[in-house]
Amino acid sequence: MARQSPAVLVATKPAPVVHERVDERVVPRLSVSTGSVVGDMASRLRTTVVASAASEEDRALAERSPDGVTVRAAGGQEIRVRLVRHAPETLSTERYGLTTEVLWHTMHNLWDRWSAPSFDRASRRAWESLHALNQDITEALLAQSPGAGSGYLIHDYQLGMVPARLRRADPTARVLFFHHIAWPGPEGLALLPRQFADDLLRGMLGADVVCFFARRWCRNFLRCVEDLVPGARVDHDAGTVRLGGREVRVAAEPLSYSPDALKGLPRSWPKELDAWVGERPLVVHSGRTDPIKNAHRAVAAFRIAAEHPAAADARLLLRINPHRLHIGANAAYLRMTEEAVAEANRHFGEERVRLLTGNDRGLTFGALARADAVVLNSTADGQNLTAFEAIAMGAREPVLVVSHTCGAGEVLGDGALRVHPHDLVDQADALVEALTMTPSRRTAASRVLHEAAARFALPHWTERQLGLLGIDMPESARAAVPAAGRAHDA
Repeated sequence: MARQSPAVLVATKPAPVVHERVDERVVPRLSVSTGSVVGDMASRLRTTVVASAASEEDRALAERSPDGVTVRAAGGQEIRVRLVRHAPETLSTERYGLTTEVLWHTMHNLWDRWSAPSFDRASRRAWESLHALNQDITEALLAQSPGAGSGYLIHDYQLGMVPARLRRADPTARVLFFHHIAWPGPEGLALLPRQFADDLLRGMLGADVVCFFARRWCRNFLRCVEDLVPGARVDHDAGTVRLGGREVRVAAEPLSYSPDALKGLPRSWPKELDAWVGERPLVVHSGRTDPIKNAHRAVAAFRIAAEHPAAADARLLLRINPHRLHIGANAAYLRMTEEAVAEANRHFGEERVRLLTGNDRGLTFGALARADAVVLNSTADGQNLTAFEAIAMGAREPVLVVSHTCGAGEVLGDGALRVHPHDLVDQADALVEALTMTPSRRTAASRVLHEAAARFALPHWTERQLGLLGIDMPESARAAVPAAGRAHDA
């Protein structure tokens, strides 16, 4: 693909905007945070972002500024944000909520298969709402586009049908679709109705490049295309798909963290927590209320590890961020974790495991800074950016214990201890190894982790995406990017 510098637009489902009250006014600002990597990327590119107006504040802003609004990032950069207002049913809990839950469960293999899933006419009506969402975003992108041949960076799993729509409207468009979460093998994707799976696969294949955080997800995607898309020719070695006279590249582009998002963030470590831990070894597990985060198994593994003298007096802190607790599986996960903590402390006869629920990022970063080991044992995780936050924040060279089904595990190499998310003994052994690691080995592992995190930091991640489309990084953004890392093909 010849290198050019066409206009580049960014689309994402959640609006990368925070609404801050200044005196009597509500002022929109770009969200450049550890949880909003697309907003950070857009601020570097000084480009227009198209996103859904989902919250009440978003909708009010979209009504006041239907053609978009200029917002300022923390670094002073100004970009345009075009918030899309959808029909009420498009984002309703009954329709959009049902569809996103179906997609999340499918992508992360959360179905038990005997009681769920089942799909009825309501499922199909909900799926049509996802089509409507993708059509609205596509139309907004085309309205913002300066013309044929523009570049588009489409981010996250809710917008998987946008690339094919852009392709139909402009065959010369340069489109990259980035799927931020895990992707199942064909056996998992085939649990969806055939039309649902076909819509997703053919929608994504409208892009020039389909990206995931890890090669594991690339391989699964290619297997799905091979099994479920008639006429597609898949080259697993090259990481390409040929379909309808076009070639689509499938690539892994890992992401660690945004230096700007982490800059100057406060760390909180209350005296009461400090007294509870004292000088004892501290293991930290951090994640939102989502079954994939697997905190209850971390508790069970910690109980086994505590049988070893090195962990006999250790503390385990679970830092859980409340997230979408209206979803039954998320609420059940929180209850299961609370029960596991209570049972563990009854077993120990004292409070050696503590659960802190809340969204105070300063407290999360304070826990990561104090940790001697950080366990991230997700059952499936597109990347798990907390692993890299632990690297950046850790003040005691914490050992990372990461499941092999986390995307992050692929790029951390020998710097992390990789475990099986369902094997409690494997996790317990890794915790003991982490807590008994010699200072020299801990330092060497920390060096490997820091090198990996720097190589895949957000500035490099942004530049590599443009490079995959044959688009040059704008000079204004390039100045902040050191030597870029190499793309990892499937």
